[in-house]
Amino acid sequence: MKIRVTDWQYRNVRGIGVGTQSIELGIPPKRWSLIQMPNGTGKTTTMELFRAVLSEQSLTVEEVRGFRADDAVKDGGFELGLLIDNKQHRLTLAFDFESGSCTYSTLRPKERGGGRESGRVLPVDLKHLLKLEFTRLFVFDGELAKQIREVDRAEADRAIKTLYQLDDLSALRRRIEKVVAKRQDAAAAVSSAKSPKGLSQRRNALNNAKNVLSRLQKRLSDLKKKESDLEEEGRIANQRISAYIAENGDLKAEEEEIASEAATIRSDLQSAANIAMGAFRLPTTLSATIQTRLSDLGKTLTDARLPKSVSSEFFSELAEKKICICARPIGVECAFRLKLPANPAQCCHPF
Repeated sequence: MKIRVTDWQYRNVRGIGVGTQSIELGIPPKRWSLIQMPNGTGKTTTMELFRAVLSEQSLTVEEVRGFRADDAVKDGGFELGLLIDNKQHRLTLAFDFESGSCTYSTLRPKERGGGRESGRVLPVDLKHLLKLEFTRLFVFDGELAKQIREVDRAEADRAIKTLYQLDDLSALRRRIEKVVAKRQDAAAAVSSAKSPKGLSQRRNALNNAKNVLSRLQKRLSDLKKKESDLEEEGRIANQRISAYIAENGDLKAEEEEIASEAATIRSDLQSAANIAMGAFRLPTTLSATIQTRLSDLGKTLTDARLPKSVSSEFFSELAEKKICICARPIGVECAFRLKLPANPAQCCHPF
């Protein structure tokens, strides 16, 4: 079987750039083709894409997004034209960079972008041969060559097994064992079903299985419809959200500005309240008039010489309180427990 590459095409791929670029080698291509590219312009990317489409490699989300040309593109792709025993084949790889997924397909010969079939549609023998391990030899991997030369590595042995498909022998043996076991089970079922009772049991089991299958198919259909409805609702909701954000995008900045002003006002109010509370606790600091009136009241009380018993009773009752009228706790050092201060204006009590 003779395989030759005729052309390939990139779309929004890393190292190549945004847009579509093609390389044509002709049909049939020359025996030798030399393509020289500077560093960072897509040589490694091209080899990776060759191996991916030939082996239908399963790529992770990170690997898919790693092929993205830049953050602005949402999708991309790669096409590879092959000439297999003088028959044309075209393999494609489509990227969805937003979801991190990819799909493989095959195009009809000579029709780029048309006649698409899902997966690799290749000759059976070739499809079985083109596994990832073999494509690393067919599309040669320089890192693999380095590993093969190392004595203590198993890559050389693995490469020989891959090239001659020796690694498929154990897999083939397992497949044969599964087929034999399946045939043995079928033969045992037939032998046990020779009696009318056995046939009835098998018939009932078959009918039950069909009923279960019918219910599951209906359930699957309902779930698919529900999924479709939810996807439509999600799409409509996303459109509404996008429209709302587009219409009210400036409200966010205004909201933040108002919140900042409100925080400043609350802080100023708290500071003013603290200052006012301190002033009310020392009324003599509010104005000179209050200072004068308190001084006159103290002098009047001193001149009046209130009876000692009355004064003692008044201040004893006051001292029994836990909190003074100025909102400060009354302790053992409070002057009111013993006597009237020499200057009542120095106290917080307006008498």
